Amino acid sequence: MKRDYFEGADVAVTICAKDGTILDMNAKSRRTFLKPGSEELIGKNVLDCHPEPARSLLADMGDFTAMNGVYAQFFSEPFPARSAVAVKTLPKGALVEIECIASRS
Repeated sequence: MKRDYFEGADVAVTICAKDGTILDMNAKSRRTFLKPGSEELIGKNVLDCHPEPARSLLADMGDFTAMNGVYAQFFSEPFPARSAVAVKTLPKGALVEIECIASRS
């Protein structure tokens, strides 16, 4: 019964262990994330396939180039996925806020 629900779900479902290892994927997930001719994703780490992007909030989008320069000092190529959004205000008058999830390999 559970397997029927898993396969019949109208969304891509990927099941991972606590450490990010992909344990199972339904058919929709396989079609969505597996590129033609590529190897199986079961057993791979989900963060290798879909790294969590860093999110940057800027009080002034004119600071983007400077923020990007500082960002490059803390990360190496290939740089992790990231996004930048202009916001009206940040807590405590901050000009930039960067949110990211770190992990140890």
